[in-house]
Amino acid sequence: MVLFDPHLLKRTQRYAFMLNDCEHDFNNIGKFLNIIILVILVEFFF
Repeated sequence: MVLFDPHLLKRTQRYAFMLNDCEHDFNNIGKFLNIIILVILVEFFF
């Protein structure tokens, strides 16, 4: 049984990095959508 596998470690690090990146992108998309909604509301009401 191998406790320390460098390939597995690299792979998990890469997946963690990708997930972190995706999360970051989702946060940006959320901010972007909020801005768009605000703009639409402002355009609609004023």
